[in-house]
Amino acid sequence: MQNKGNHSVHPHPAASLWPAMGKQELAALAADIKQHGLRQPVVMHNGTIIDGVHRLKACEMAGVAPRFVEYDGDASPEAILAYVASCNRHRRHLTSDQLAAVAVAADAYVQSLRVAAAKRRKSGKRESTIPNCLGKVADKHAGEVDQQLANMYGTNRRYVGALRTLKATSPDTFDAVHAGKKRLSAVLREQRTTEWMRRRIAVPGNLPKASDRYRLVASAIADATRHVEPASIDIIVTDPPYGEEYIPLYSDLSRFAQHALRPGGSLVCMTGQVYLPDVLSRLGEHLTYQWAISYHMARHQKARIWLRRVIVNWKPLLWFVKGTYTGDLVTDVIECPPDDGDKQHHEWGQSVVGMERIFERFSLPGQTVCDPFCGGGATGVAAVRLGRMFVGMDVDAHCVDVTAQRLADLAGKKK
Repeated sequence: MQNKGNHSVHPHPAASLWPAMGKQELAALAADIKQHGLRQPVVMHNGTIIDGVHRLKACEMAGVAPRFVEYDGDASPEAILAYVASCNRHRRHLTSDQLAAVAVAADAYVQSLRVAAAKRRKSGKRESTIPNCLGKVADKHAGEVDQQLANMYGTNRRYVGALRTLKATSPDTFDAVHAGKKRLSAVLREQRTTEWMRRRIAVPGNLPKASDRYRLVASAIADATRHVEPASIDIIVTDPPYGEEYIPLYSDLSRFAQHALRPGGSLVCMTGQVYLPDVLSRLGEHLTYQWAISYHMARHQKARIWLRRVIVNWKPLLWFVKGTYTGDLVTDVIECPPDDGDKQHHEWGQSVVGMERIFERFSLPGQTVCDPFCGGGATGVAAVRLGRMFVGMDVDAHCVDVTAQRLADLAGKKK
């Protein structure tokens, strides 16, 4: 509320839709008015300010007497909204996010006028003029309305639609975007990340108890197809041995994955880099190469490959697919947390938490995952803890026994 002579004046609702000017911007405006005077008068309509709210504040700050003029254009709400938009959208440094937020606020204002008009009609009172080119009109598609609003306020239709949803679901966040305190892109990215994580950690209510979520088999990879039904596995996450003598196993792994994976299913294979070209060639015999994920290791887990004079900071996670992958976007770096890995259960054991991060990236609760080189059981523990179904195999029966004991202990805690 501000003074016009001896009278208090308020901004018109159409003017109040626009974000308040920042302190520095307002101070700069006041300094300019003090030096050069008020160049554009404050525009009034029926005792309210429709243009010049901040100019009037700046005049008071500068000690300069403001000048007022009366708006003499079309007095319909539609025309006043358009006039205020034309006064503000070009001369204020607002982002497209903020302009879209103003458009959504204007639409909400129009809807309030419609509700008020409907109440007056119901009570038998005369209905005032209501804008008919804005708002959700029954015979218009929402996208058409958003496009009209975007055109009027000089912004993007998709921004208008996104902010309309945001206003309904998170008013405080909408207000932050409107005020320029948050960017819409950052908000949407945060929402996608939150939803992405929710889908990956929300365990289905009908999931079997932990003791019924795993099956273990002592089997060589060459015979693994005998123990798994065709197209029954959603993802294979495994860490086969890396030595040159083990390279043929990757052909067996590729053949098994082609048999066991559902269409579009993934094989994520951790491997070393000494024989990487051979491994890539073998895995590609029956699968389609998708990408290589960088698995960053904690400092104390870094190895020295003296043969190649390299200190290893990361391992490749080779991502192959049966057919075509149609899932979510995947970031190609995974950070392994600084823990002790899984060496107490197997000399080549990996971090359980690291495996959990891989499962969270590539699978959903309730899906079936498999590790045909399960070793000390890190993948099995990670899978069961995250609500996945697990099929584990290893050629070494002792490894299967170790994994079975770890999962039995885990299942006891999950009861």
